[in-house]
Amino acid sequence: MIVSADGSAVRQVVTVDSIYKESKPIGRPFFRDDGFQWSKDSRYLYLIKDQYYESKGSQLYSSKGELWRYDVQTGNLQLALKPFPAYTYFFGDKSGIYFSVPTEAGDLRLRYFDGAIVKDIGDVNAWEISRQQLGSGELPFFSFSAQDFNQLFARGARLEQEQNGRQEKLVIGNRPYLAFTQGENIKGPFYCENFYNSEFLPGDRYFLLNVACGNYEGQLLIDDETGKYKQLPKDTRVYLALTTEDIPHYRVSCGGIMAN
Repeated sequence: MIVSADGSAVRQVVTVDSIYKESKPIGRPFFRDDGFQWSKDSRYLYLIKDQYYESKGSQLYSSKGELWRYDVQTGNLQLALKPFPAYTYFFGDKSGIYFSVPTEAGDLRLRYFDGAIVKDIGDVNAWEISRQQLGSGELPFFSFSAQDFNQLFARGARLEQEQNGRQEKLVIGNRPYLAFTQGENIKGPFYCENFYNSEFLPGDRYFLLNVACGNYEGQLLIDDETGKYKQLPKDTRVYLALTTEDIPHYRVSCGGIMAN
């Protein structure tokens, strides 16, 4: 689904499904529910089409993979590149597509599609590929997901336990914000804060923290400047659109773009 910024319009693009099904309907084509990328001008949404087949594992690098492009202005969905045995990819300045594929030996290498031909970029298993190797020193464009990049860790957010192990503190930089008392359930001792889906809001002053404690379960909005916080409606989520234009510290490798 594509939702307008103010929430006034919702448009369905395609029905999607997971490559991690326990019982796969062999032979059925589907669009993946992950691996979406926006073009730099936000006109196109790219998504991966696949087909269920017998595989060892999740068919992450699928031999049936195809890259498709959805035009937001016209609503047309068109094939962009086939075959596309990749799950991570990014774009170049000149509308080219870089994507990571496995070799026959099981290693990874980066490839580039310029609209006509596909060629290899950099070395197999390259830890870092320079901009010069990408072609004319162009700047890549990539949209990060929450799994790729988390602003909490980038801002130095961490959880510190006291020596006696009875409390754990949320610390940003050198400043503690909240302390959580250790609880216990059938699995043993635990702390109730969770960095998953916890995000800094644009402007970096406020950040959302997920907690599941005995006296409160939900989301807290914390003011980075004052240290004050408030409870939010439960299941509040923040969806950030972070790209390589927002995050300057990244590297290009055989596996695509990695946040540093």
